[in-house]
Amino acid sequence: MIKEINACRICGNMNLESIYNSIIYPWLLIEIITFFILFYITAPYGRHNKKMGLMINGRWGWFIQEIISPLTFALFFIGGDSIKTPEMWVFFILWMGHYFNRSIIFPLRQKNAKDTALVVVFAAISFNIINGFINGYYNHAFEKDKEDFSKRGFVHFRVAKPITNKIDIEGFIQRETNHFIKLENRELVGGGLRINQFERLFLGVGIMHEMEKYNNHFEEQNFIKSTNYINYKKTIFETIDLQNVIYYQFKMENPKDLRIFWDGNMTAHTINGISFHINIHYQFDNNGKSYFEFSNGLGFQL
Repeated sequence: MIKEINACRICGNMNLESIYNSIIYPWLLIEIITFFILFYITAPYGRHNKKMGLMINGRWGWFIQEIISPLTFALFFIGGDSIKTPEMWVFFILWMGHYFNRSIIFPLRQKNAKDTALVVVFAAISFNIINGFINGYYNHAFEKDKEDFSKRGFVHFRVAKPITNKIDIEGFIQRETNHFIKLENRELVGGGLRINQFERLFLGVGIMHEMEKYNNHFEEQNFIKSTNYINYKKTIFETIDLQNVIYYQFKMENPKDLRIFWDGNMTAHTINGISFHINIHYQFDNNGKSYFEFSNGLGFQL
């Protein structure tokens, strides 16, 4: 009987993992698209609420839609088999504290809350189910230890000096560790030319020495590589900065052994020097070390 129960639990985890993997990237894409749409369309929500079919008391509607997120998050976080590290419990407490204030304290403080459309409540419930599932399942399904929080680092230093109006000579050094792909150490040193023939568009060509050491390899690997990039920057709506950099690198001794990197960044500037950041990193490696990374953050300018 015990073996049958374990088999069922494994089967269930595999199904949840398939669901997680199938929605995570489309969900990120929907968020980015929605961000831009809201510059042109005012959502019928909150102070912009409109009568659309059946309505519900605003305080109850808010409570019902928002309480879903902490309940879903807690269900998948606590119900997992992974070892909970102190860092994970910190994230759990922050999440639950935020949504306790958002779903319970906030509606209790509303004295004259407007009625809200039932369709809006159901849309918010759908969002919060997915939101709670993605965050709760990630923390319950993928075991983490201290190395996940301490063994990831990236330092890049680059200098450039103009030699003509549109051509700079540049040099760079870099050091990187990434436990996710078992990269213990990666060091680069190199130089080249940066060409600015078009406004906000930079082309770079160069050569570099690369040293890599992976956890599953005993020896360091040293290569001479060609490194080339396209860097494009643009400001939209006067408050949003976009930057995309694509690198194309290959070994001089074997041009078919290549890597392609994409670094995308969006920074939205708000009042009082506060900014929001969304970063996307993708690495393609024909040796099988490809991965995708998404991160966001909050910035302050003093």
